Amino acid sequence: MTETDWNETPEWREKPPTEKQYRMFHGIMSNAISEMNRGELSDFIQKILGKSNYHALKEDLKKKNRSWKWKEDLK
Repeated sequence: MTETDWNETPEWREKPPTEKQYRMFHGIMSNAISEMNRGELSDFIQKILGKSNYHALKEDLKKKNRSWKWKEDLK
């Protein structure tokens, strides 16, 4: 199989990550996170969870007369 065939074949993307990929990702993320301050890390977590701006989310919930505490929103 040539390199072009490998890049155009989507089957490799469907397979689970290798142990080397896990270790590499963990190392990259650990290094990046260790250099963040508390606010940057909070923003990063919110972005991963799909909530890009905590303060905007809180204000939106206030406008809808809903609690900004997620536990209360689940009631």
